Amino acid sequence: MKKLFSLIIFFLFLILQSQDKEKFDKIYVKTYLETSQKDFNKALKIADSLFINSADPLLKTRSLMLSASLYQQKGDYKKAVDFALLAEKTITETDDISWKVRVYGFLASQYRILKLYDLSKKYIDEAMTSSKKLGDSLARKQVGGLMMQEKAYFEIQNKNFKKAVLHVKSSQELLKNVKKNHDFFTANNEQLLGLCFYHLKDYKTSLQHYNEAERQLKNLPESFLIGLVYNGIANTYMDMGNFKDAERELQKARVIADKTQYLNLKTEIYDTAQRLYLAKMDLDKIKEYKSKHDRAQDQLDIGTSQFYNASLKDAETKSTVANNNSSTKNLVIIFVIILLAVFCIYFMYYKKAEKRTYVRFKAIIAELNKRRTLESESDNLKDSGVESAPPHRTAENVEDLPMMTSGTEEKLLDYLEKFEKSDQYLKNDISLPGLAAYCKTNTKYLSRIINIHKGMDFNNYINKLRIQYIIEKLNNEPEYMKYKIATLAEEAGFSSQNKFATIFKKVTSISPSVFIKYLQDQKNIDQQNH
Repeated sequence: MKKLFSLIIFFLFLILQSQDKEKFDKIYVKTYLETSQKDFNKALKIADSLFINSADPLLKTRSLMLSASLYQQKGDYKKAVDFALLAEKTITETDDISWKVRVYGFLASQYRILKLYDLSKKYIDEAMTSSKKLGDSLARKQVGGLMMQEKAYFEIQNKNFKKAVLHVKSSQELLKNVKKNHDFFTANNEQLLGLCFYHLKDYKTSLQHYNEAERQLKNLPESFLIGLVYNGIANTYMDMGNFKDAERELQKARVIADKTQYLNLKTEIYDTAQRLYLAKMDLDKIKEYKSKHDRAQDQLDIGTSQFYNASLKDAETKSTVANNNSSTKNLVIIFVIILLAVFCIYFMYYKKAEKRTYVRFKAIIAELNKRRTLESESDNLKDSGVESAPPHRTAENVEDLPMMTSGTEEKLLDYLEKFEKSDQYLKNDISLPGLAAYCKTNTKYLSRIINIHKGMDFNNYINKLRIQYIIEKLNNEPEYMKYKIATLAEEAGFSSQNKFATIFKKVTSISPSVFIKYLQDQKNIDQQNH
């Protein structure tokens, strides 16, 4: 393998010695679109070799931008920006406006991803200003088309999907006569349109654009872009309720995600997989893809954190040199660095906790819908005269209840089922003796039945019923979401708001206020879908 790679480097050296830009282009495109997806480290080495063996500043710039793009895929934003900044410095040795603008556009994109919007805007403005020097050429149209794509990404990140559509269509108009990389640029625009119309709930139009993107990419090497297309189609089918086709498209996307180093692609595809298997209630798959998603997200967070930490260190170094005799200023800088580091750590922890909480919320709603379906099916069976199967009693249960017949046990379970369908558990004075009297048994038998069949003691059983009652009210009757927490607590039979909040979080792992916020967001999404 090493000998083969040495031959590749030697071949590159011969090409670059003759400054054959056409062959350089072929290697550049192949490395970015194909090699990086199959062997990422090899792609980085090729990029380094292109730089080392290039005499022309323009080719050096392009080699640096290839490295920057590869590191951006890997989520190493520090190296991506460093290579791009070096490319910005190198391109000044040439009069090539086109590539100068591309460098500006890349930096604008990286700073947007890092949420440094002032820097992002600065580079977009520089790119647009520089592009005017290209005249009315195809090069200017290509640059303008790519800048419109960048503006579309910005609007998508800020959820302004209608504005993003306008920018993408402007990009298409500018790029339609550009021959170089035309299919890739067009496919990228079609993918962006598919994404925008998906978020606008226009699923038919979304699929048309995604399918057109897939068609454009058929004759190109497999790349991260086709992974985004498959993932977009899977999400669209899922929201349309077509889970069979969604799973088929997701499988194609997963194949790409599992072998690529493109972390943003991985997180999107694994997030889609979680959504699909949550809908199918496949807990093992949910756990598998949540773990994969979290690993990829952790790497992205590390890359972001490394960028900020390095930036802070650079700022600290410059400030120390400039203010060597000012101990007070140094202390302030150190304090700010520590404060920002703490903020970054807290932000990363908060985002992870928020994702876990939302997954838990979706699981609760799914469980509620599943329970409602099972209860409906059970009622239908009873109405038709068919009795559901009696609860299975293990040998351990029989040993725990030596004096209770299976008939007595079934009667007690029937009483508990009727009790659960009533609202008696909402009463403040509900007690174990009171429930035992309702079930026409003694407290000892009833306590054992609750422990064995409900998996908890009497108090936790009542508390769980009360919380389930409130969750159903919140889900089915929207006016309940407007009530104060104290009102919900009183409605559920709790003696205080604090006790209600404590029990709610114990049962659901989510606070009442956060649960209501998620539910309101979900209702808003459902209304938009209809």
